[in-house]
Amino acid sequence: MVRRAALIAFALSLVACPSGEPEPSQEPPTAPALDLGEPISVKSDLRMKRWRQLHLDLQGALELAPDDICNETGLYDCRVLHTVPLGGISIDNALFRPIDAPSATTGLAVERFVLQACAARAFEDTAPGADPVIFDLEADGTTLSREAADPIITALYRRFLARDPLSEESDALYAMHADLVADGGLNLEWGWLACFAVATSTEALLY
Repeated sequence: MVRRAALIAFALSLVACPSGEPEPSQEPPTAPALDLGEPISVKSDLRMKRWRQLHLDLQGALELAPDDICNETGLYDCRVLHTVPLGGISIDNALFRPIDAPSATTGLAVERFVLQACAARAFEDTAPGADPVIFDLEADGTTLSREAADPIITALYRRFLARDPLSEESDALYAMHADLVADGGLNLEWGWLACFAVATSTEALLY
C-alpha cells in the first residue's frame, strides 16, 4: 500500500508541476495553400444538343416562330429533315432508336439549322419599317461603327450563352466585318454570320 500511495503521489506531482517546456498549441496545423489552377469538372460529361433542344434554343434566342427556324428549299422543315443526324428517330425510315454518336452529317445539319435561323432573324430585323430585335443596322451598308456593333454582339452572347462577351470575343466578331466587306459583303451578312459564329460555338452546342 505504501508503494502504491507513493506512485500516486509522484504522478500527481507531475501533473501539478509542469515542466518548463511550452505546452503544444491546441490549434490544428494550417495546410499550405495549393494552386489547383482552373476548376475541373468531376463528371466531364458533356453532351451535344439534339434536334429538339437546338430548335427550342434557336426559337427562344432569336424570337422566331417555330415554322420560321429552318426550311430547306421552302418545302422541308428542318425538324423533320435533319432529325436523325441530330439525335432523333425516323419512324418512316424504320429508325426507332437514336444514333449513339454524331454521324458524318451531324455537323452539316447543325450548320444548316443555325444558318437559316440566323438569316431569318437578320432579314426580318433589317426589312423596311421593321422594329429590330437584334440587328439594328443598315443592311445594305458597308460601314459599321464599334458603337453600333457592340450592342448586337452583346445581345447575341446574352441570348445564346447567357453571358456578356469577353473583350477578345467582341474584338474578333467586330474584326470580321472588315473581312466581309473586303470580300464584297454587306452589314447584313456580318450580322448573319456573327449570329452563326456564336450559335455554333462549342459553348452553345454542348451542355
